[in-house]
Amino acid sequence: MSHSIPGNPYLANAEYFDRSPELRVIDATLTLAYEQRTANLIAMYTDGNTGTAPGVNYKELLEAITERLDLS
Repeated sequence: MSHSIPGNPYLANAEYFDRSPELRVIDATLTLAYEQRTANLIAMYTDGNTGTAPGVNYKELLEAITERLDLS
């Protein structure tokens, strides 16, 4: 799993191969879901950062992305 984005809190558990197959699947699913959500937040920020989407606070969105990427 060396191709994971930085800051993924589920990655550490997914790398333990001595765990049961069921737990490895759960950890891998959580890792992937975290990364997909982060990608979706980035896409929302870059596609709509015109300030025109109602109810979207782009400052908070950018803070969430920064935190998820462990850049804060």
